[in-house]
Parts: sequence; structure tokens; C-alpha cells
Amino acid sequence: MTSSNFTASDVVLNPHVFHDLEILRAWKDNE
Repeated sequence: MTSSNFTASDVVLNPHVFHDLEILRAWKDNE
């Protein structure tokens, strides 16, 4: 899953999506 699947509008309209992406990114970094 990459952030490229989301547009700037999606992030603005769905801040929780951006938050989830940050969690996934951090989780993968820690894996």
C-alpha cells in the first residue's frame, strides 16, 4: 500500500486516512 493511491484531496477530506498511512509507514519502518 502506497500513498500514491491517495490524492491531496483525499487526505484533506479524510484526515484519518493520512493518519492510518502514517501508522502503516511507522510500522513498516519498525518491522
